Amino acid sequence: MKILTSLLIMLLVLLTVTFQLTDYSNKELKVVFRYDDYSKYSSLALESELFEMVSSKGGGLIVGVIPYPYEPHPEIAADFDKPVFLNSEKLDLLKQYHKNDTIEIATHGFDHKNNEILDYRSEFAGLPELEQQHLLNLARQQLTSALGIEITAFVPPFNNLDRNTLTALKNSGYTLLSAAGSNPLYQAGDIDYLPGGPYPNRLRSVIDAAVANNHYDALIISTQHPYDIKESGEEMPAFRKNKVQVSIADIASDLDYISKIDNIRFTSPAKMFNNKENLSAERLISNMQLWDSLVTQHKLLPSPLNIYPIYGLYYSLEAANDMYFKQIIIASSLFLIILLLTLISSKLLLSLFYKSIWLPRVITLFALLLMGAGLAKAYLSGFYFLTAFVTTVAIGLALSACFRCKNKVV
Repeated sequence: MKILTSLLIMLLVLLTVTFQLTDYSNKELKVVFRYDDYSKYSSLALESELFEMVSSKGGGLIVGVIPYPYEPHPEIAADFDKPVFLNSEKLDLLKQYHKNDTIEIATHGFDHKNNEILDYRSEFAGLPELEQQHLLNLARQQLTSALGIEITAFVPPFNNLDRNTLTALKNSGYTLLSAAGSNPLYQAGDIDYLPGGPYPNRLRSVIDAAVANNHYDALIISTQHPYDIKESGEEMPAFRKNKVQVSIADIASDLDYISKIDNIRFTSPAKMFNNKENLSAERLISNMQLWDSLVTQHKLLPSPLNIYPIYGLYYSLEAANDMYFKQIIIASSLFLIILLLTLISSKLLLSLFYKSIWLPRVITLFALLLMGAGLAKAYLSGFYFLTAFVTTVAIGLALSACFRCKNKVV
């Protein structure tokens, strides 16, 4: 009993120390926009208004430009000298806002068509590496030539790519990739990563969740398309489950809202680069590790403990690693404490009724029933906190009964 009690005290101390909240008073939650599908077909009026508004608010965007919408992929051996499909007004708009550091220009594929090779939509995934490299080279070189601006960023159409795409990007001179942040193929290397985040209709709710939970050491990359904005005149596509569009006025309102909250700042890619923001593969991998952890996936800790990542936040390397470490320590300590409390209480109960023959059998039966209930719940609705709690108690009761029986035999 003394050993169990001492161990319980040690775990409680460890849990208390580990659970001390990180001081975020000197940290900032930074918001940046990503605007996809800039092409000859997108609304010049909308983009002019959006870029000017963002510039006036001191922020910026990554602009994914489609150089050759609906143009067939050229053969590797064929000569290709077509200029990008952007008129002078479209090109001048990009030059103007790149010059004042409002936008970072990225190629958004070659033609943004689904290659229909795989079960999911992608322009590049499934293509041979040399073909991908050829297309990426053409898109970058032709857009660079048209703008007189070195293009080194890439936004994959449909947010999908494969390992060949990563190699092709490195071999084609790209240094920044902005895609979905949940793909397991990312790896350390020479490319920086800036994964896309919430659509504009969810931006404010993500900010509110971050503020409510004191999660400031992170980025929000709000990903927008023309069809997200009412003034584009486009309808929301069928594949988007949430059909809510926003207006330019809604976006302006969100930016005004951001400006009034401490520790939150609307920023631009240029400012992040100048301030040497860590956009390394290590940061992305740490964020994916946090989202893929057993604690996060199975909600093994009570929500009030505030130890889960918030959708839409791209945590710093330090914040992601800190939260992941705390998840492991707190979850391990909590369930060991539950186990020890069960052992101590059942041992105390058995010592009070040490002459009872039927009590150990009742405890064993109850443990088996609890275990069965836990397994049934896990099968029906998944293995989550309540199931883990019940299972841990069942194990503690079973161990206590076993120890009692063993001592009696001895």
